[in-house]
Amino acid sequence: MIMWSSVLEVLENISEDGTDGEKKTTASGLIQRMESFEFVFILHLMIRVLGMTQDLSQCLQKKSKHCSCNRINWLCDEKYE
Repeated sequence: MIMWSSVLEVLENISEDGTDGEKKTTASGLIQRMESFEFVFILHLMIRVLGMTQDLSQCLQKKSKHCSCNRINWLCDEKYE
């Protein structure tokens, strides 16, 4: 999400100022897809899921079993909310 505006700006530049017709068409198509509800929804979902996966991975790599059990319980609780 940090580079969202930069990526869109580059794609807009390519679609408006590009010399290769195929690249211009591809850039325009990518802009339309990136601005669709489905793309944004999946992006947010992936950020949330991957964030939870990262937290769990770091916790499981620690030597404390207490931490692992607490984190697994937390994930189970999150799953059913």
